[in-house]
Amino acid sequence: MFDHFFRHVKEYFLHPFANFLGKLFTPNQITTISFFFGILTCRSVLQHDYQTALIHWTVNRVLDGMDGVVARLTNQQTEFGGFYDIVTDFIVYSIVPIALVKAEPSEDAWFALATMLASFFVNGSSLFLIAGMVEKRNLTSHKKDDDAKDTGRKELTSLHMPRGIVEGTETMFVYGFFIYCHDDLVTWFIGFSVAVWITAFLRFFWVWRHF
Repeated sequence: MFDHFFRHVKEYFLHPFANFLGKLFTPNQITTISFFFGILTCRSVLQHDYQTALIHWTVNRVLDGMDGVVARLTNQQTEFGGFYDIVTDFIVYSIVPIALVKAEPSEDAWFALATMLASFFVNGSSLFLIAGMVEKRNLTSHKKDDDAKDTGRKELTSLHMPRGIVEGTETMFVYGFFIYCHDDLVTWFIGFSVAVWITAFLRFFWVWRHF
């Protein structure tokens, strides 16, 4: 919901740091380091060290935003880099909530987790299918996506993504709340699942309108 705004804010604030990191690491190396901090988040959760897990999660998200900025700044954008970034994101998005439930298991928590991961599966499938359909038709956001008219700017992601209630920005903050409010995972998981299901429906409606 806020990605169209936050991407350009992120680009502005991360640019000075990207200048420095771009001299030390390639974008794919930054993605790998980011993924490592995602793994560390799970490790800290399983150890019930939620404060450290929150720090690791924050570093993971900052570096996840940094790799693309460095790629654009150093002219190292590649299809593989975009693919690698998205795949590692999805792995982290899957294993962090699993670790949270494993750390404090209950039947209700496992059910809520399954419901949320099912919503991820449907939403992710719709996202990638839309990206393929847009590529096949050779559509661009300024031609066909009414939502993108709000910005009138060039895409800063590897995939064309119609707007929805749940996007990267919301996921970043909600996962932080998952970790911080780990005693109430069922409520958070179910609530987030509803938002993701609504986003999947909105993308279905977007396809119906444009295709």
